[in-house]
Amino acid sequence: MQKTYDPEIDELIEKLTSPWDGGPSAGYAMVVDEDVAQRAAEMIYELYKKLEMYDAEHYNQQIGG
Repeated sequence: MQKTYDPEIDELIEKLTSPWDGGPSAGYAMVVDEDVAQRAAEMIYELYKKLEMYDAEHYNQQIGG
C-alpha cells in the first residue's frame, strides 16, 4: 500500500491491512476479514488523495491561480 504522508491515515491503513490482533489475549485473533480490510484501506487512500487534490485546487483559487 502506498503512503499518504499523513501519519494518522498511514497508521490506520497499516492497522486495517494487518488482520491479526497481537493484544493481551491468550492467542492471536482475526479481527477483520483480509479482503474487507484491504478494500477499506484502498478506499481510505483514494479518498485521501481526492481530498488532497481538492485542497490544492482550493488553495490555487485562493491565490488567484
